[in-house]
Amino acid sequence: MTLAAGDRRHGTAGGYRSGCRCTACRAANAAAQHDYARLRSMLVPCPGCGGFKHFAAAQCRACYDRDRIAVCGTETGYTQHGCRCRLCREASAAARRARRQRSAPEPVS
Repeated sequence: MTLAAGDRRHGTAGGYRSGCRCTACRAANAAAQHDYARLRSMLVPCPGCGGFKHFAAAQCRACYDRDRIAVCGTETGYTQHGCRCRLCREASAAARRARRQRSAPEPVS
């Protein structure tokens, strides 16, 4: 499929994504992929420790691991961080039991 001659997307990566495979659109898409690959490989300072992190990551791996260990043994460790250690499983089970007890209807006497 080729875009119409007057289409403003012609010769751009957007034109390529719209289905146009002309030489100009293919070249624009290749250039956009090259720029994005270069951007993805960039390292920037980590706000937590000043080390380096991937440009799209919130923090470096060391800070991520440090924060993950800090939540071990909690329901958040189990539900949000995917930790399946014994402490996190027990904390999650206890929190579920407490929620069930709070939401259970009171017995009628």
